Amino acid sequence: MMTSAQSRLTGRELAYYFFLASIMLFAVLAIISVIWFALPRGTYITLGELSAFPPSAEPYIVRHEGQQLFYVVNTGDELIIFDWRVTTSSGGLTCRVNWITDEGRFEDPCWGSKFTLTGAHFDGPPRLMRQYAYKIEGGQVLVNPAQVMPMP
Repeated sequence: MMTSAQSRLTGRELAYYFFLASIMLFAVLAIISVIWFALPRGTYITLGELSAFPPSAEPYIVRHEGQQLFYVVNTGDELIIFDWRVTTSSGGLTCRVNWITDEGRFEDPCWGSKFTLTGAHFDGPPRLMRQYAYKIEGGQVLVNPAQVMPMP
């Protein structure tokens, strides 16, 4: 038989149990977060037939469902799909990158950055053109706008 003094938790024991429970909760949330961010994001959208993008010295401009705009570049060796925007390092202002046909380059009108056909920065303030992951299935070019590829 237990006495009332033996069945009661002291303040120190209660604090210890709360501390252990909070550590366990933190660990579970950390594991869930790692799994959540490791999973692939987004769905692929169809840009068109691969044959619609033969090798060219100029990018193809593709508008998906009248909203999102993509530049598709086929150099003959590789297919590259860019976002039409360049974002500042702070993530604030976005500007539409224009293709300058006469000079054969992309140009950011807000910051003056210049990029080659393959998206390599060569002049002006350093910015990055976002390059998207893509795959080709059944002759269709599919792009995943939620998956940005690292630039070389």
